[in-house]
Amino acid sequence: DEALAENNIKVYPNPVTTETGISFDLKAPEKVSVKVVDLAGKTVFQSAETAFGSGSHTLPLYNNMKNLKAGMYLVEVKFGNKIYNTKLIAQ
Repeated sequence: DEALAENNIKVYPNPVTTETGISFDLKAPEKVSVKVVDLAGKTVFQSAETAFGSGSHTLPLYNNMKNLKAGMYLVEVKFGNKIYNTKLIAQ
């Protein structure tokens, strides 16, 4: 996805391990939030909207994902008014 590439958004390692996080690059300061949703549409994790400066950042996800059932989850990363979606697998 072009938008994911533009901000270098990566969820890794995927499937979830103790090291899993979301990394991204910002060209300018921006408010960022992350939401993880199961395939039934239920929100299983939602971060507070947090202001980040320009540059590279990583948000750890493992502590918020470690109790999830195995399966596929949708990860929504919101930068200001832009929303990017990707997938994450829990085993």
